[in-house]
Amino acid sequence: MAMALPLLSASRRWDVELLEGGSDGEEEAAEDSGPRLPWGIRKTLLQEGASEDRPVTGDEVKIHFDVRLLDGTAIGSSKESGPFEFVVNQRPREIIQGLEIAVQTMKKGEVAEFTIAPRFAYDDLGSPPLVPPDATLVFEIELLQWQNKLDVLGDGRAIKTIQQRGSGSTRPRRGQDVVVSLEITSRKGEVLQKKSATDHVVGEKDFGPVSDIISEVLQTMVAGERCKVLLRRFAGDKIVDSAHSGATVDVLLERVYVTSDLLPEQSGLLIKKLLSDGIEDPPRDADLVELRVDRVFTGPQPTQTVLLEPKVLSFSLGSGDVCDALDFAAAAMQVGEEAKIVCRSPLNFSDVQLGLASDLLEVTLQVKLLSVRRESPGPGLLLAEQCKDRAAKAFKEGRYRFALEVYRRLKVAFHRDEAAKQFCNLCELNRAACFLKIGRPHEARKACSCVLDQDPENQKARYRRASAEFQLSNYSAALHDLHALLKQQPTNSEARTLADQVRKAQRAYSQEAKAAAARMLGDRSDKTAAQEGDSEDGSESACVRFRALARNLLPCLPSLRALKT
Repeated sequence: MAMALPLLSASRRWDVELLEGGSDGEEEAAEDSGPRLPWGIRKTLLQEGASEDRPVTGDEVKIHFDVRLLDGTAIGSSKESGPFEFVVNQRPREIIQGLEIAVQTMKKGEVAEFTIAPRFAYDDLGSPPLVPPDATLVFEIELLQWQNKLDVLGDGRAIKTIQQRGSGSTRPRRGQDVVVSLEITSRKGEVLQKKSATDHVVGEKDFGPVSDIISEVLQTMVAGERCKVLLRRFAGDKIVDSAHSGATVDVLLERVYVTSDLLPEQSGLLIKKLLSDGIEDPPRDADLVELRVDRVFTGPQPTQTVLLEPKVLSFSLGSGDVCDALDFAAAAMQVGEEAKIVCRSPLNFSDVQLGLASDLLEVTLQVKLLSVRRESPGPGLLLAEQCKDRAAKAFKEGRYRFALEVYRRLKVAFHRDEAAKQFCNLCELNRAACFLKIGRPHEARKACSCVLDQDPENQKARYRRASAEFQLSNYSAALHDLHALLKQQPTNSEARTLADQVRKAQRAYSQEAKAAAARMLGDRSDKTAAQEGDSEDGSESACVRFRALARNLLPCLPSLRALKT
């Protein structure tokens, strides 16, 4: 007769985790028997299985079993009542732990015999009248099939069933880029939504009312996995709307991107999404690279194709012969590597060869680095001067980020060379100019301070640091640098003009501060003021006298501030 296998205290006391590797049982066990069995469970393979996968935690398995005592007494079978079903490692546990452990070592269609010690069965309690205390059980199990089912939200709204296991090893996190295909079908069979190979950021609202559920589902998947999710709606539900009640979502996670921000400031303007790895080290400045651009898409959701046929570009890295985005991308790639490069304005990615106009806000380039010809470096400083000239040209053309990157590479290459210290200071000054142009005054101030630490009399460093302080509204610090500069060079017209601008901004700030202080003190209505000001003996209240004193002091605020500075 069929037998239920209840949970007893023994299962709770002897919880164990399976380890990778072969069985610790008899030599009869198959070499590839899955996770290693703990001491107390012995497996004998009777019939090979047909699949490569094995059940894991959360899988709903269906088995046939015969169970007997060591003396051969039969105590249960599923053959007459039909297959026995349970969920592996479900809490609270529904079956003895030894049976759960056993099926995790089996393949679909496999038949095996397991000898299970009392501690993984019913221990010293037994299960009267069939199982005596301290009984060792012998199971003959046939694994018929299994399905992985997961309650994604934990409340029955979204039940996930794996249709195809993936090959990936990591699950995407919220905010990570993936490629996903999905189809949502209503309970009546109507297709509500369909997406194919869509780039998606986990957590974004790309899939309408069910976006939050899709986000949670994706975080339980690995690359290559396909699953179905059954949606259920509760009364007054705000997560699953009426249109999706009873709907089925077929989800395929095609790829989980490894992404990297290629700009030093990590601004998100140039993102690389790795498609396939390459070999060798990335190219260096002046190396001749061959880069193939396979496809070009425009817009945040890349739908419109600009480039119809692949185009191979040959250029010297750092030469400025291609747009900034491609130069930066090539510098971060290996030979044979394929990637998607997402470029966003204001980064320069306009390119006549690729048909990219300067007014585009976002472009996605699919590229492959075909080859790198390593150029033997010439005289160091001579080559560096040539690179600096290219950066200066790019600066004049408004390609500030490209010039900034060239100066950064030069500084990294020569920062340990004592003979090139003056050259490195010049690169740092030019980096400060680039920072000011792209609205990064903190970095500009830091670069100028580095130069002034080594050369306190450097006039350009003084002027550019003053410009950075001005952008940061640090007017006193800006005037301090400008006064020091004008002592060195009294006829510097640019410094005088900037000093006038700083003083004007400082006066405007003082006026705004006075107005804010007045608003904070506040003027009551005439009626309220009269009520506060009149007392029984006709004298003014302390409140009115204080306000009058404050109004008299307000005009003195600028002079007090100047005295303090």
